[in-house]
Amino acid sequence: MPELPEVETIRQRLDERLRGADVTAVRIARADVIRGARTPAALLKGRTLGHFERHGKQLAITTQGDARVSVHLGMSGSLDLAQPGAPRPPHTHVIWVCDNDLELRFCDPRRFGGIWTHPNRQHLLDTRWNALGPDAAALTPRQLAACCSGRTGPVKGVLLNQALLAGVGNIYADEALHAAHISPHRPAERLTPDDHRALATQIRKVLRNAIRAGGSTIRDYRTPDGGAGGYAKAHAVYGRAGQACQGCGHVLTGSRLAGRATVHCGVCQT
Repeated sequence: MPELPEVETIRQRLDERLRGADVTAVRIARADVIRGARTPAALLKGRTLGHFERHGKQLAITTQGDARVSVHLGMSGSLDLAQPGAPRPPHTHVIWVCDNDLELRFCDPRRFGGIWTHPNRQHLLDTRWNALGPDAAALTPRQLAACCSGRTGPVKGVLLNQALLAGVGNIYADEALHAAHISPHRPAERLTPDDHRALATQIRKVLRNAIRAGGSTIRDYRTPDGGAGGYAKAHAVYGRAGQACQGCGHVLTGSRLAGRATVHCGVCQT
């Protein structure tokens, strides 16, 4: 599933290529991926595209008016840029045709993602983004402490809960916890103020470095122009169970936590 760095990379690329373009047509191949008004007008036909916004793992397409379309990529969704007439991959559900000789295509084989239409920004906040926690890219120790307060479950489960903290998924939870020397199994309420500072700092740092690398391509994720993210080469623990810890040489432990495959170092992360 694309996490914050992947969605931010997509946001940056689309902002560079599509801001200021006019949407001349919207083609809907599968209407059940759309929540809200399922008309080309509601999907921004005839509008001039403004900037692209992001909160956590969710993206919003804005216009020079106030209408917006929000996109959640789910497990396998993508937003692809292509020239009109280029072959369309399977599971291409919605296409925005722009006047700069580009199409923006929403593809989602598993259909765990979706598209929402909004008449204005406040509607986007009220129906989607206000249900999310603070954006992890700007996380403060105080915000993290609030997320953990009174929660007896493992800290990794807190990091994965989008209602508490928006943007961190399985990859970057493992990476940030390792960098902060905190076990993913530690009860969240038992983190100290020093832990909050260390973990908030490492979450921001890991996400920032991943964004600079264009995200992590593990299986399906690609940038809108078809490129791969390069941050997987820098993963210290994710996907490396049974290999040596790069910090101490101890064998990394794999387990299941909060329903997700989890990797940590039993020596570095006490």
